[in-house]
Amino acid sequence: MHKGFSHFIRGVTLIELMVGMAIGLVTLLAVFQIYATWEGRQRTGASKNDAQISGSMAAFALERDLRLSSFGYGPASNPSDTKAGCTVNATFNGAAFSFPLLPIQIVNGALGGPDQINTLYGESALRVIREAVLDSTASSKSLLNRGGIVPGDKVILTDSNVANTCRLVEVTNTSPPVNVHAFEHNVGAYQSAYTAEGKLALAGGGAIATATLNLAAGTGASAFDEAFDMGVNPQANNWRIAGASPVKPILQRTNRLPTNGVASLAAEVAEDIVNLQAQYGYDVDNNGQISAAEWFDANPAVAPALGLPVPTDWSRLLAVRFGILARSRQYEILPFRAANPSWAAGQFVMRDISGGADSNPAGANNWRAYRYAVYESVIPVRNVLWGRGL
Repeated sequence: MHKGFSHFIRGVTLIELMVGMAIGLVTLLAVFQIYATWEGRQRTGASKNDAQISGSMAAFALERDLRLSSFGYGPASNPSDTKAGCTVNATFNGAAFSFPLLPIQIVNGALGGPDQINTLYGESALRVIREAVLDSTASSKSLLNRGGIVPGDKVILTDSNVANTCRLVEVTNTSPPVNVHAFEHNVGAYQSAYTAEGKLALAGGGAIATATLNLAAGTGASAFDEAFDMGVNPQANNWRIAGASPVKPILQRTNRLPTNGVASLAAEVAEDIVNLQAQYGYDVDNNGQISAAEWFDANPAVAPALGLPVPTDWSRLLAVRFGILARSRQYEILPFRAANPSWAAGQFVMRDISGGADSNPAGANNWRAYRYAVYESVIPVRNVLWGRGL
């Protein structure tokens, strides 16, 4: 009995133990390989999703800004007016600056680099059309009808004496004793029609504000002929790709005008935006449509070689189009892109991740080892079109 029992409880041999361990190790390696592959795909998917989110956010924000362009001064582009394109001279706390009275201005990047886009629009809730200036002094302007202009508004004045020149002033009083249709633009503190946050105070209880855009000497004796009410915080936005380094590019928006009397800072819109390209849709033949040959990189005002009318009729600017290129952060090891990403106007010019010219290097500095998402849109310049008849 004892011998038979010992026969059935024989132990595991060393060879059998080693075989079992080998099978277990192979199984673990297979599990870890599957996990590593899954984790890599998860990182790639998450990174691609991040690029898509950044690209869509950038496209949405830029498209909204472009649609608002020219709000408040659309009639300036009227063919019979020709005020669009004038240089708007302004001061902020005594420091001079200027910007063009253009709905959209595209600044081309060098060697296919990112473009910059400048937009300009007002935000007045009470007035969106031009008004004739009947009389002008250094610190006041009498209008044909002042309705809708309130203290705190910023007004662009066009000068009929000095070609291609306009002026930005801050309204400080709309109850001068001389003319009920006049407004003043003095220096110092004044009773604004807006709260400190820039909201219209319906009960007349606006905040005490300090004029930051006016000079003590006023505007001089210039014969201004038209006024455009831009509201309390007009937007003269500059869109550009910036960032601490080319490795982490950021699409930024900066208002070139002060907001609520304070200089505006750059606002980060979206990360990982590596290129921004834009074109004007200019109706050269004036048939109300934009053909494939009527998209231009160059500003129509400085491109007479294109056969455009001079001075430029900005009412023919019917649309703009842009392409945004977003990049994922996940390095894919094996370059899986052969061709440059493209948009409606052609291929993007690609550069090494470090920012240098494309040298097709090995490793993470090669742009081909990353995933990209392209977002593009065509935006009609509605306020210019509507301003034709005003």
